[in-house]
Amino acid sequence: MDTNIDKPLISVLMIVYNAEKYVAEAIESVRNQTYKNWELIIVYDNSTDRTLSIIEKEASEDRRIKIIKNNDKKPGILESRNISLETAKGKYLAILDSDDIALPQRLSVQCQFMENHPDIAVAGSWVFVQNNDRGNMVMKNETDPDIVSGGLLFNTMIANPSSMIRKSFLDEHKIKYDPEFAFAEDYAMWVKCAEYGKITNIADILVIYRQHEESHTVKSRERQSVDVPRLRETLLTKIGLYPTEEELKLHNTTVTDGNKNIFVEKSLVWLNKIKDANNTTRKYKNYALSYILEKRFYLICRQNLGLKNFLLFLKNPFGKMMDHIYKSLKLFIKLIL
Repeated sequence: MDTNIDKPLISVLMIVYNAEKYVAEAIESVRNQTYKNWELIIVYDNSTDRTLSIIEKEASEDRRIKIIKNNDKKPGILESRNISLETAKGKYLAILDSDDIALPQRLSVQCQFMENHPDIAVAGSWVFVQNNDRGNMVMKNETDPDIVSGGLLFNTMIANPSSMIRKSFLDEHKIKYDPEFAFAEDYAMWVKCAEYGKITNIADILVIYRQHEESHTVKSRERQSVDVPRLRETLLTKIGLYPTEEELKLHNTTVTDGNKNIFVEKSLVWLNKIKDANNTTRKYKNYALSYILEKRFYLICRQNLGLKNFLLFLKNPFGKMMDHIYKSLKLFIKLIL
């Protein structure tokens, strides 16, 4: 077997629990990579289905696959992710969830990108989102590191199963998954990485990301609704903001069941407050934060659209003119329809 040992070793990290429906396809997508110098570390929690027999069969066919069993306990996804970090030997760590698919060129493209950009700590990618209920779509994540960093105020910005992390960066800054945010562990990881280095996305579709009712994201949605706002609140404090309960709710909401005009007006006040605070602290680049704030305000106006809110958006409080004109036209068409 040609493992191309002259190329950097990549550790692909996968956590599996009751994954019999998808895990074989996920593993096969790693085995089918055009880049060959990899190890696949599978941390296995004590499942109640056929997951173990499936992954053991795959491992028997490829010596690059290593299984770590947690048969005597179920530590949970966060501890399992940290176990995989500690075990990995690769220069780069590629995350792949047990129900997702890495396209054949994924490791090759990301490794080449990381080799060419030694200042980048984390690189995700665009992903093809497969959702049988809501339809498929391409998630085109932002690629400007300054915009990705600023965007963490509102969103995770990097799709976890598309991410590749520079291991030396984690070791240097002693970064691992934070138990304080056990149900937003990937989001918290990107926040911590952005604190010390640059994180970005590659403008290429490298992963098929499955959304379904059995996924970890869906099953932990209730706990995420607690951890995610707390995480965003910690980011706000770094620009000198200590939001009230109402402000924090505004920060985490883009739609209302109440008066739409009042909601949009209050949201605009809050977004301007973020902009003003950053003008003092200079934590985020002004152009990047303005872009993020306008994008957020556009989403709020679109989801609470009416003539008054459309006119409010036209005043262009944040964005660049050409981009603003494009968004204004889209809102106008939606308003007319």
